[in-house]
Amino acid sequence: MADLQAFDIFPYIKKVTGISHTTCTEVKLPSDCNQVIVFSDAEAFKLGQNDQVAGNAITADHMPVAINSYFTVKIGKGRNRADSLFLQMTSGTNYVYVMLQEVI
Repeated sequence: MADLQAFDIFPYIKKVTGISHTTCTEVKLPSDCNQVIVFSDAEAFKLGQNDQVAGNAITADHMPVAINSYFTVKIGKGRNRADSLFLQMTSGTNYVYVMLQEVI
């Protein structure tokens, strides 16, 4: 798990390492973060949120993200807000860059 909840200066960029291709890694988001950009120049990966469980394989309900492609996720507000996102590589173990933003 990558717990980024304590960070409150935006944008904040974190290289999340050790992401497996067999199980997903949870990335916990700060409460003021309302947009996330993910990117990997290492390999393609999967991004999930709904019905994902850290340590399990990511389900079919995910967004595939191609290598060298940025993907932006807007985070809901209030009771609709996601507390975390889940990442899983397509092969091997690698890293994903995560940029946390507070968009006004």
